[in-house]
Amino acid sequence: MLNPKALRPTHRMSRLAKLGLVAGVAAVTVVPTAAFATTSATPSDQVVTFTSSPLISITASPVSLGSITPGASVPVNLGSVLLTDTLADSTAWTASVQASNCFLPTAGLPANLNTANATIPASAITYAPPSTGLAPTVPLSTTPVSAVGGTTQSFANPSTTGSLTAPTFGAAMTVATAAYDSVSALDNDGTYTLTPTMSLNLASNSSFVPLAGSAYTCTLQYTALG
Repeated sequence: MLNPKALRPTHRMSRLAKLGLVAGVAAVTVVPTAAFATTSATPSDQVVTFTSSPLISITASPVSLGSITPGASVPVNLGSVLLTDTLADSTAWTASVQASNCFLPTAGLPANLNTANATIPASAITYAPPSTGLAPTVPLSTTPVSAVGGTTQSFANPSTTGSLTAPTFGAAMTVATAAYDSVSALDNDGTYTLTPTMSLNLASNSSFVPLAGSAYTCTLQYTALG
């Protein structure tokens, strides 16, 4: 039989060991932050160089017209159309636009709908180019020239109907032009912000009848040459 007294020293040693471990953990957590090394005071510079390529481009954002009442011809703001020219080629630039027909969605239409007669032709769209404020918003030249807006008119119909996913376009009309005045090749360079408007003539006629309550999609395609 084991002597109970022989176990007591072992028990006391175990308690002391536990106390020592706890004390050791507590000491490790109190390390002065000044003991850590500092980073280098000398910065490292990286020089990056690039060359910008000359371009002429024109961009326009999507626009939602909301609900249009048949028979109404109310101008609708098409937002900002941005033309950027950095060609520096002493050449006038011209911005033009073409329109597709306006199509119904490809799904969710009533049964037996004659979609050809419900398609809105491009000629039902009247486009009004900007007529004022055509100075470049960000000119590259110290002697910039202003652009001249085109004429308000209806779009030409495409020669083929096209579709929502593959639109076709009629003849282009001028949005704006900008010549240079011979002072500098940069005179018509920079960014021009064009703000055209459009209106839809949805009055019923012999060529189409718009389907009420359905969303139509028309595509305006802009081109810049210079």
